[in-house]
Amino acid sequence: MSHPSFQTSSNKTVKFIIPPGWFTVVSAVFRKDEKQAMLVRSSVKGDSALFQSDAVSSGSRLLNQLEKTVTFPIAPKDMPVHVELSFYHPDPDVIFSKSQRAAGENNKLIEPEYLVHHVTVVPSMKPARAANDTPDYVTYNVFVQDSEARSLAQRPASEQLNSAVAVVHVVKMVCHTEPEAAASAVSYALPTIPSGSVLVENKLPPPPPPADIVQGYNVTLDAPRPAVVDTYLHQYDTIFLVDDSGSMGLDQRWQEACTALLSILDRAIDNNAKGISLYFFNATQSIDLKGTKLKKFDVRAVLDRVQPSGGTPIGERISEHLGRRIDLLDKAAGTPQYKNIKPLDVVVLTDGEPPGLSDTHPFELKNVLLNATARLRRSKQKHHPNAVCVRFVQVGQEPRLRAAMEALVQLDTDNMVDTIAYEGVGSLTPEKLDRILVGGVHPNMRV
Repeated sequence: MSHPSFQTSSNKTVKFIIPPGWFTVVSAVFRKDEKQAMLVRSSVKGDSALFQSDAVSSGSRLLNQLEKTVTFPIAPKDMPVHVELSFYHPDPDVIFSKSQRAAGENNKLIEPEYLVHHVTVVPSMKPARAANDTPDYVTYNVFVQDSEARSLAQRPASEQLNSAVAVVHVVKMVCHTEPEAAASAVSYALPTIPSGSVLVENKLPPPPPPADIVQGYNVTLDAPRPAVVDTYLHQYDTIFLVDDSGSMGLDQRWQEACTALLSILDRAIDNNAKGISLYFFNATQSIDLKGTKLKKFDVRAVLDRVQPSGGTPIGERISEHLGRRIDLLDKAAGTPQYKNIKPLDVVVLTDGEPPGLSDTHPFELKNVLLNATARLRRSKQKHHPNAVCVRFVQVGQEPRLRAAMEALVQLDTDNMVDTIAYEGVGSLTPEKLDRILVGGVHPNMRV
């Protein structure tokens, strides 16, 4: 993917896919003297912001309610970034007033019933005749239609219907360093955070789920992602699926992965957290803290016994674990047990691209993820979109793996897939794995 793109969902929300190395800024203005809101959700470590109309007269910018700013900037990253915009507008007869603003009544806008009727996206590209030193860019104008057209004369993006206009401006950043320094100049590494530290918490709740999902689900699915690892360990189920293929023995990859995993498993044991388990691509050994009394030396013994050897059956293994979780959800739906099922993160640590299976093979990774999404979306038993997340963590610098990971992000999986790039030998530290767990996409990008 070399250029930004966008997708719409039911013509009510829009998601922008931003390639690596592009800077993004979002802003919006409202055109009517009524309550309006724009919810911006980004895949950059759970970043999100709520913008609301904050003036009595129309034509003013929507205001970020936490930071009191009028823009939402996103710095360039080394992996694709998703930015999703949702717009809310109540009954047109409800007039915005100062007293209602003071009472914070606009916070109630983020309900499915208040989603706008339609959004229309009009992109504007860099012109062919632009000067050579003009960076590549795309400007997306998003016209927000608050109600259905009542006559043929009224069209989307027309004066009669638009309640707001958002602008998403995306610019390709240019590195002006010498070629030998370029690699370090465009690196966007995560800062190191001490284990257990409080991270920048997403204080906004995730968007409300679709109205037609199975009710009685775990309340964690509607909550912001935990800001502390120890809290995460109790609120989430986590399956670590570890690549133990032969190539993991190269360049200290296996040692890096095991060191990071031992840290999080030790902490889970210290905190009596029972939702952590670990499986391998090839080896039959496993670690499951649920219902067991494993000691730290038991965990180390398992990792010592497993050594890199064999192939990379990544699709088959992910299919097994996703299938078991969806079976569990299906069986518990409509029963009191359903609310006890925690959200699941499947964290895949791998150094190699998926094997070259045919496009129709059931274990081809793309098919595995799309089939799981289809099962979760089934109309008669549709589960909460935050129930499952698959997170691919790259170990090693295999360029084909990075390309394969980028392709997975583009799949229509309700943002079930998250990917984390490798930043060099020794970069997969316990601290980074902590940050990956608490700072992921889930559950902030789902609709």
